[in-house]
Amino acid sequence: MAHGAEKRLADLGIVVGSRIRVVRKAPFGGPIEVEVAGSRFLIGRRLAERIIVEV
Repeated sequence: MAHGAEKRLADLGIVVGSRIRVVRKAPFGGPIEVEVAGSRFLIGRRLAERIIVEV
């Protein structure tokens, strides 16, 4: 993962072991609304593609 993307995700609270929930996906490749630790925010699709999850 690019260092800038990793730092941006960490700044948002998306780190190894954190729980993330997709709240809503905008149509036509728009941003994705996610919830992490009770906070909701929008991230771009390209940044979201860098997140690796386990179910």
